[in-house]
Amino acid sequence: MVRVLKIDKQVWNHSIKERLIKHSNYKGFRDYVINSVEGDIIGFSYGYTSSPGQYYHDLISNEVSQIEYDKWLVDCFEFVELAVHPLYRNQGYGKLLINELLRGVKNRTVVLTTQSNDQSAHNL
Repeated sequence: MVRVLKIDKQVWNHSIKERLIKHSNYKGFRDYVINSVEGDIIGFSYGYTSSPGQYYHDLISNEVSQIEYDKWLVDCFEFVELAVHPLYRNQGYGKLLINELLRGVKNRTVVLTTQSNDQSAHNL
C-alpha cells in the first residue's frame, strides 16, 4: 500500500491514505496494481461491495427511486478509484486496470461515480 500512496499524490496532489485504509476493510475489497519493469507503479484501481452506511452508496440511494435502488445498488460492486501516473496515460493502462479489477467480480452490477467535469474519466 505504501507504494500506491506515492502515486496518489502525483495524480491528485493529495493523499488517499486514510480513505484507502478504511476501504480496504470493506466487504469485497479488491485492488489491482500495474508496475513498470523497473518496479515503479504505473497505476492502480480498487473497489468493494457497496453497502448501506458507505458514503457513495448512501449518496446515490438518496437520489434514486426504490426501483432504481433495487436494480443498481442491491448486490453492487463499487468501483472507487482509478489512477494512472501522468507519464503513462493514453497508453491503455486505464482500460487494463478496469478490466483486471472487475475480472471475477460476482456482483450483479458495478457503479462508478465521478465528477461531472472530469472529461478524462468520461472519455475512458
